[in-house]
Amino acid sequence: MRRNFAKKLTELPDDVVVKNREASFYTMKNILVHMIDNEDWIVNWVIHGESQEYVRKKSEEYTDITQVLHHLDEVEDETRAFLNTSNENEFHRQVDRLCTIFRKDLQPLGRRVPLPVVYGATLRFG
Repeated sequence: MRRNFAKKLTELPDDVVVKNREASFYTMKNILVHMIDNEDWIVNWVIHGESQEYVRKKSEEYTDITQVLHHLDEVEDETRAFLNTSNENEFHRQVDRLCTIFRKDLQPLGRRVPLPVVYGATLRFG
C-alpha cells in the first residue's frame, strides 16, 4: 500500500504533494517520509539496540519525490536483507527500548516536555 501511495504521488504536481493539508505531518510527502522513516528506525536501529543513534533526515531536505522514492528503495532493501538473514530465534527475541514521547498538551510556554516510556516488543513473524 505504501508503494502504491508513493507511486500515486509521482503522478501528482509537486505543489499538490507538498501542500499543507493540516494532517499529522502536514503534507502527503511528509506523511510518506514518516512511514518510511518509521520502518527504517524500527527494523534497522531499534531491533539492533541502536535506536538512540538514529538520525532522521528532515522532510524538507527531500527536494522532490524522486529522492523520497530512493529513500524508500534503500529502506525496503535493508528490511528485506534483515528478514532474509534472520532465523526463528531472531523473530522471537524480546526487544526493549527507552522512548521519549513529546506531548503537545504538556508544553508549558511552548517547550516540549519529554515523557520517558519503556516499550517492550516481541518480534513475531509467521
